[in-house]
Amino acid sequence: MVTLTTSTKHPSALLVSQIQNGDYQAEADLVKKFSRSVSIVLRQQARTPQDAEDLFQETFRIALEKIRKGELREPEKLGGFLVGTAKFT
Repeated sequence: MVTLTTSTKHPSALLVSQIQNGDYQAEADLVKKFSRSVSIVLRQQARTPQDAEDLFQETFRIALEKIRKGELREPEKLGGFLVGTAKFT
């Protein structure tokens, strides 16, 4: 079995690990890194810009809750997880 160290983890897996360890800056980094792709998905679904903003907030709230609880099974697929969460929010 191979154990990944911090220096060899996929960047998304490292970000997930930092969030799970209570790093609030990592949470801000998550939003900054993925806000554009999540916003694009939500603008396509929402009826109004305000609805899109509300869904944006809810998407990241749900995602952070799941990451903190360790419910993200494949941390290296964080981007897909966030887009999927946005689509089903």
